[in-house]
Amino acid sequence: PKTMNAKWKTDSRRRSHVAFIVLGEQTEECILSSDQMGASCTTELSHLETVLNRRTDSTPSAGKGGPFTVSQFPIVGVTGPLKWSQIPSEVQHQFLMNSSIQLLHHFLDGTKEDEKQSRSWSNANIRALIDLAKRRTGWRQGFPCGYPLAPDDMYDALNRFSVRGFRILVVGSETPWVEAILIGYGGARHVTTVDFKPLPSNDYIETILVDELDKSFPPFDAAVTFSSIEHDGLGRYGDPLHPFADIERMQGIRSLVRPEGLLFLAVPIGRDSLVWNAHRIYGEKRFNLLTAGWSFEAIIGGTKEDLRAEVPDASYHFQPLWILRRDER
Repeated sequence: PKTMNAKWKTDSRRRSHVAFIVLGEQTEECILSSDQMGASCTTELSHLETVLNRRTDSTPSAGKGGPFTVSQFPIVGVTGPLKWSQIPSEVQHQFLMNSSIQLLHHFLDGTKEDEKQSRSWSNANIRALIDLAKRRTGWRQGFPCGYPLAPDDMYDALNRFSVRGFRILVVGSETPWVEAILIGYGGARHVTTVDFKPLPSNDYIETILVDELDKSFPPFDAAVTFSSIEHDGLGRYGDPLHPFADIERMQGIRSLVRPEGLLFLAVPIGRDSLVWNAHRIYGEKRFNLLTAGWSFEAIIGGTKEDLRAEVPDASYHFQPLWILRRDER
């Protein structure tokens, strides 16, 4: 920790994100307590250092292991979904930021869910969604979206932050509702959606797999990720278990967006919580790590104070829309 503290002093923004890790011995608001400064904590510190260091690498590598690929965590070598009791205790500490966030339970097997899902990516369906978006159709008026407030939040965000003529990356998508809004209402020039599972090809949206997203893609003007990042690394969808997959994924997005480019981000917020294995809820501790390298522009449908809202049980779900701007570095 002393070595890291000295190293991070060279960058005030990085220090703001890492100091509470390094100074965990001296504060109650910490993720590394003094009696846990052992091997697992050394791993956690060095891994987070590696993640945040990627911000200075402007030349992403191609293909597998490229800018959007989450690394294999040193401790975890298994994929989910797994019950919490099946997770080794040292890995549980990593997921809970060494017991500084609360644990709730809502176990889901997303591999079975995915088999039942039908992805509505036909040309006819996308064309219909785009037409609805052009008329600013909300959820109550029949716009098909699993998040009742989300369409109006996106319309409001696009009124304030124009994406007309932009090339936009959408990260994670079940149905192309947000893509339709970006095209039909926002006037985006080109939309690329990246997902772990193959998406049907169509005439309106470029669809690619994570492993195909490499340095051959010019920097995007903006990125959108809605209710996706909070699932990374929890194994719900059969993905590898990884305590920091969400943070790494966000740094991968950052490497693909041009300096001063925009990010439209929607994740559950409230008191820092892990709802195993459904999702994370981001409070002040983890949200600061998640958004390292991005500056705040606006929030639609909530306030920054909502990061401190109590999370009484696993059913709690509040997800406003954040607009962030990539730092120039």
